[in-house]
Amino acid sequence: NGYVNLIHVADAVKVILAAETCPDLPPLLLVSDGQPVLRATYFQEIARLLGAPSPRFTAPDPDSHQARRAKSDKRISNQRLQETLEISFKYPSFREGLAALLQNP
Repeated sequence: NGYVNLIHVADAVKVILAAETCPDLPPLLLVSDGQPVLRATYFQEIARLLGAPSPRFTAPDPDSHQARRAKSDKRISNQRLQETLEISFKYPSFREGLAALLQNP
C-alpha cells in the first residue's frame, strides 16, 4: 500500500544535464516525476500493459527487509525541481514510461 516515487531514466538524464548548467542550483533537489503512485497500482499497470493477470500480493515475513520496505510510504514533491530547472518531462508519469518501455523492450 506504500507510495513510490519514480522517474524515467531519460527524464532523469534530462534533469542532470539541466542541473549542470544551472547557475543557481539549490543544494538539494528531489528528483521524481512528481506523480507518486501506490506500489500495487504500479504492478497492476505492468500486468495490464502485458495482458497478464492482475498480480496477487502477499504479506512478507514481518522481520524481512521486504516488510520494512513495504512499510515505507514516502511521497515527494518535485516542485523545487520544476521551478529551478523549468523542464518538461517526456514521460510525465509512470504510465507513459511503462508504456514506452514495454512497447520497445
